[in-house]
Amino acid sequence: MLEAAETGSDQLWMMWRSAAVDRKNNSSTPTPIDLEQLLGPRRWELYKVVPITVIYAVIFVTGVVGNVCTAVVIFRNKYMHTATNYYLCNLVLSDLLVLALGLPVETYTFWSAYCIHVHLHDF
Repeated sequence: MLEAAETGSDQLWMMWRSAAVDRKNNSSTPTPIDLEQLLGPRRWELYKVVPITVIYAVIFVTGVVGNVCTAVVIFRNKYMHTATNYYLCNLVLSDLLVLALGLPVETYTFWSAYCIHVHLHDF
């Protein structure tokens, strides 16, 4: 198992090394590097991506509605203004931030595994 991992990293190193040598030799045409081999597949298969996206959308909507309802109930009722409930509101805020900032990024990685447009020949 370890030998397979070392072989894969050796191949990766050789691909990077050959690209660097071609740049040093001022080659007019950059060496094509297979991004699929270097970085893995661009995205998962559709039969995996679509159900996960639907599940994440349901989690997002449920989380936002539930957290907003919790905050509204606490702030509208004066008798619920206690230290414990203020702590609960802080948890609501943090949960909303995770939902708003983390979940869409996580979902995007299923659709496009490369977070940036990679142009290896521009280095």
